[in-house]
Amino acid sequence: PVPAKYQWVGITQQEQNAALSNVKHSSELFMHGDDDMITIGGGEGQGLTMDHELQFGKTETCQTFDNPPLCPTKDFEVKVVEVYGIDVNLS
Repeated sequence: PVPAKYQWVGITQQEQNAALSNVKHSSELFMHGDDDMITIGGGEGQGLTMDHELQFGKTETCQTFDNPPLCPTKDFEVKVVEVYGIDVNLS
């Protein structure tokens, strides 16, 4: 696979001061999670969705990142999940 970066469209909007309301709303659809799934990106599709067991996922074009689907089949089985955290306790 070839690495690719899909920047949040909200950053581009701030730089270009875009005024389109549907694009502005899409830039706000960043993440969602509930008991059934985790979704990143939205607006006419979800950039990345994983089920509640983090076993299966789906990828679509989404307006939040203006990305193509992240894999050719759009549906995939999750092999590895990597999670990062930040410790804000500096004392």
